[in-house]
Amino acid sequence: MTVGETVVLDLNIDMDLHFFGLTFAVNYDPEYLSFNNETGFTTGMGAIQFAQADSGIIYITISQTQGMDPILANGILGLLEFTAVNTGATQVEYIEEDLYFYDADGIEFSVETINLYPAIIEIQ
Repeated sequence: MTVGETVVLDLNIDMDLHFFGLTFAVNYDPEYLSFNNETGFTTGMGAIQFAQADSGIIYITISQTQGMDPILANGILGLLEFTAVNTGATQVEYIEEDLYFYDADGIEFSVETINLYPAIIEIQ
């Protein structure tokens, strides 16, 4: 990719996972990538979503509305869109200690085995 182009990254979950709410954070380098808080994160799940970038960290929340069935995540959880602003190599990665799943009662639960992989982006 080149400076000025956009890149869209899929956020995937490769397991059958039911949850009612999810919060997580993604780290990126604003020297190389720009994130738009209004349009930079989308999910097709029909759930409430919120994304806010602050100093190279994007904080994301996804929540189902009360009375609805839990979200079944298996595949694309959402999309992150960045614009390249500088040449070089950079990566986008989950911050593992900021990953929280919640059930319909708002109680946090853990997922024993979850693999988080960074995306490496080369900007020409």
